[in-house]
Amino acid sequence: MSESPHVSHLKTSKMATKSPITCFHMSQNTENTYPTSHPASQDELDPVPVDHHNSIIQCRNTPAPPEALIPCCHQAAKATITIATLNINGFIAPSHNMSGIEKWSTIYHTMCDQKIAILVIQETHLDDKLLSQVERCYGKCLTLITFPDPTSPHASAGVAFAINKCFIKPSNITVFELFEGHALALKIKWHSTKETTLLNIYAPNSRVTQLEFWRKIDMWKRLYRLCNPDFMLGDFNITEDNIDCSPLHPDDPNAITAIRERRHQ
Repeated sequence: MSESPHVSHLKTSKMATKSPITCFHMSQNTENTYPTSHPASQDELDPVPVDHHNSIIQCRNTPAPPEALIPCCHQAAKATITIATLNINGFIAPSHNMSGIEKWSTIYHTMCDQKIAILVIQETHLDDKLLSQVERCYGKCLTLITFPDPTSPHASAGVAFAINKCFIKPSNITVFELFEGHALALKIKWHSTKETTLLNIYAPNSRVTQLEFWRKIDMWKRLYRLCNPDFMLGDFNITEDNIDCSPLHPDDPNAITAIRERRHQ
């Protein structure tokens, strides 16, 4: 990327989330295969078990129920697209009396209203059954690439990319599963020229486990031979500057150092 992305914050209404949407406006041309990348061969690196369960990343054309039908818009490729990140704090929004589908309806309409091409999501709490419900309603307009927590997918963690087909149709997508339920990378080819890599992070709440978390991310990046991402987005569960804490207090210095090192490597 030749220019630094412009960053803005969007407030959403009637949806229980942990933070406002943070948007990145990226100047790059856009235009459907979705392979999951495999680590380097065992004769080059030590073997690490991988569970490639994410076959759901292929586009589905399952008809949506009548009450959820949304016409999928067809637009020319954009010279500039918006990438955003949001912790949605679970599948449902009980404090707003919203079901999971109603919440995802709000997410989808927010993406369209704010012209968000790629939404990087944390705390999805999507198991296969819930994902299938979302895809049945919005699969014609959204490509969903998810990486759930294997132990309790509907109750904790989970990261995902939601690609809005109204604004972007990548010619090729490669998925890198780095840390189950917590880290997922996406490499997208714009037209047939340049690739862009996005890294979705949902860091552990515990500061003492964050150093090990980032070490594992580094290990998987080496296994996948994945270069540093163009964009690293997500919920890092850390505050780098005291002034951003209320009440004012320093966060764990080791965790701060870990994230800064990964950002500037």
